[in-house]
Amino acid sequence: MSKLHVVWVVAGVFLFASLQAEAMTRHGAVYESGKVVYSSQPMAVVQEGPGACEDDPDLVFTFAEEVSQDSVPLDTRDEASGSIVLSVSITLSCRDGSANFEYDHESDGNSGVVGEDISISPQSFGVNLPLAGGASEQINIGYEALESAPFFTEYRFILVGDRVSFFAGNTFGQAGERRELAGVTVAAGDVIDIGAMIDADDRTVRAGNSLNEACDQAPPDSTLFQTCLEIDQFAETPAQLRQASNAFDAHQVTAIPAASTESTRIQAGNVAERLEAIRTGTVPALSLDGLAFRSGGKNFSMAWLPSSVMNMGNGEGSDDLESQLLAERWGAFVNGMVTIGDRSRRGDETGFDYDSWGITAGVDYRFDNGTVIGGAAGFSRYSADLEANTGKVDGDSYSLQAYATFDVVENLYVDATLGYTSTDFDFGRVVDLSGIGNMTRSTARGSTDARVISATVAVNYRIMLDNAWSITPYGQFGYSDVEIDGFSESGSPFDYQYPSQSLDSQLWSAGIRANRPISFERGVLIPYADLAFEHESGFDGYSLQPVLVESGLDGPMVSISDPDRSTGRLDAGVSWVFLSGNQMFFSYSALLADSDTTRHSFYFGARWEF
Repeated sequence: MSKLHVVWVVAGVFLFASLQAEAMTRHGAVYESGKVVYSSQPMAVVQEGPGACEDDPDLVFTFAEEVSQDSVPLDTRDEASGSIVLSVSITLSCRDGSANFEYDHESDGNSGVVGEDISISPQSFGVNLPLAGGASEQINIGYEALESAPFFTEYRFILVGDRVSFFAGNTFGQAGERRELAGVTVAAGDVIDIGAMIDADDRTVRAGNSLNEACDQAPPDSTLFQTCLEIDQFAETPAQLRQASNAFDAHQVTAIPAASTESTRIQAGNVAERLEAIRTGTVPALSLDGLAFRSGGKNFSMAWLPSSVMNMGNGEGSDDLESQLLAERWGAFVNGMVTIGDRSRRGDETGFDYDSWGITAGVDYRFDNGTVIGGAAGFSRYSADLEANTGKVDGDSYSLQAYATFDVVENLYVDATLGYTSTDFDFGRVVDLSGIGNMTRSTARGSTDARVISATVAVNYRIMLDNAWSITPYGQFGYSDVEIDGFSESGSPFDYQYPSQSLDSQLWSAGIRANRPISFERGVLIPYADLAFEHESGFDGYSLQPVLVESGLDGPMVSISDPDRSTGRLDAGVSWVFLSGNQMFFSYSALLADSDTTRHSFYFGARWEF
């Protein structure tokens, strides 16, 4: 709806409300000479009273014309009909006879045509009254907007009084004075007829409303204006109206915040696997899947180890084995993860299928007290296909992480990580206007950067059972701070500029891990499982307002929903520890109890010591 249209509607509603108490009345005086004096005030016409006729012999009569409202705004797709009640009365007569008032409707000069753009009943008519004070007649005039006008135009029709003829005794006379009594505005219909979009969801309806508002304000020489005109002329079916509304929608951008933390999750997972390997492998001063080689004379039984491991070195048993292991200060690892998953539409957010992978390599150092501190670098790649082929998001990430694990007391230890991830995203949003006039399918493309600072702290308590099982309850807190740069699109009629985004998340986890070593002649097989409950807080839904690049006009508001606050995670895997102390592993991780997201991750990696 254009600004002028809005002004007409508001003005019309205000006038209609105020005129219910006091109708608009105009007064006139007709003279035998053919002169008509016309005014909104009766005193300006003639001083009415018993002496008015004697004071002015040329005066024939005075009259009043009253309209119930003098402004009728019609919207071709909303309030498409209205009416005016016209009352004509003789207020003073100086002669006997009759008078005839002729009325008609005229266009104010625009291209509007009665019968094509508006139906008026009656269009032309006359009112005949006897020349007697108090004689009156009422006419109800109905108006109905017909075909939709182009979105940038509006037509105005005027109810006018034209000639007044009279017979007074043996005298016939005419008075010609064109009088505008009321105006009827046929406002342009919206580009998108919201009521005709059958089966449209709320997001599509809001996009259609936003498109209407943008079209009404589009500069005439802009691409937006030409696109709006094409849609207005050729989008006729409900499917085409939905298609045009969806083309204007910008919720595909919600896939970027969802993707911004995926690489951080992968890299943190790879480092977490390294920390777990430190605790469950043959790293000195730490456990071998819960059976620790402890320093300070505190040794656990290693009877389950293969004899070849027990006898390596000079064959002096566990003390010698421990001394050899303690000599291995440095460790290195390479871990990888592959993830596949999908997310259905959450609120107004776009659904998508995605896959990602990442590789992490690091080096760490073990101190005499068993503390291990290390650093890692990683690379990740992310790709998401948005629902219904509406777009794509790709991202390459680089990360740096520091990590540590240390004992608090026997069997109670803490793991900690600190990371930084930078991701370059390429974003493509499909703008499909194909089949509407001569328009085609295009892609609005843009690029942006996201940065994530993350940290985790986990407290673990290991319980070693007599049957070689190791049970480790733990609690973990994770924090992420995400910054996404604003960016602009190009390549489509509806290119947007998006503002920057900032969000943070706190993830609380509580879980339990279990593993049990199984000895073989050539090494140790360690199957393990991890079940956790996770609760996310601190991240609340928000909205962002994109604007059209070309005109700076507002696009549709984009809403990001709250996440599922409470979910679960199940990990299961197996590692193989060689006699040398080096290790390989493979594990699977699944997201549990998320109402709209599935995620399957596969970890693999190796570590060695030197």
